[in-house]
Amino acid sequence: MAPSKGVSTSLFDALPDVLLLNFNELPAWLCRATDVIREELTCQRPGFRSVAVRQAELIVIDIIRHYIASHTPRLPAWVSLPDDSRVAMALREFHRDISRPWTLETLASAAGTSRSRLIAASQHELGEGLFSYITRFRMQEAARLLAQTSQSVGRIAWQVGNQSEAAFSIAFKRQNGVQPRQFRSAGQR
Repeated sequence: MAPSKGVSTSLFDALPDVLLLNFNELPAWLCRATDVIREELTCQRPGFRSVAVRQAELIVIDIIRHYIASHTPRLPAWVSLPDDSRVAMALREFHRDISRPWTLETLASAAGTSRSRLIAASQHELGEGLFSYITRFRMQEAARLLAQTSQSVGRIAWQVGNQSEAAFSIAFKRQNGVQPRQFRSAGQR
């Protein structure tokens, strides 16, 4: 289950490649849902594929929810923020367009709060400053793009909110210990 374009991949990056769950700890409806899929695939009534796919999506979502509930300390802090949190509101706006040159003022405005309250809340709720989180997220996304695409460093810099390739290279090296081109070269060996 891959995230759609423009959606943060941090949650998916935080999940392990394989989720091992004890079915005795899962809700009873989840076990019944697998029975529904089996029945749909066996009987093959009209629309059986759509029903089976939707049921499987619900199962995946609920398994992820169960995993998050039982492993919250290992997941990024923003995953467990309440929907009405001002920090969550600001981060939702940021994740909609990470290439935008966000400022404290624009994020505070998007969250409907003052700059000082957003700074204090982000430190409390995220355990780090808002822009520390944003920079780290952008550099993680840049590393993913460098490893998985052939886009130019300048294009990737722009996609993660850096108007200057030089400034991007400095920030990337600070976060990852190597220049973007070195990072890409090391990944291709």
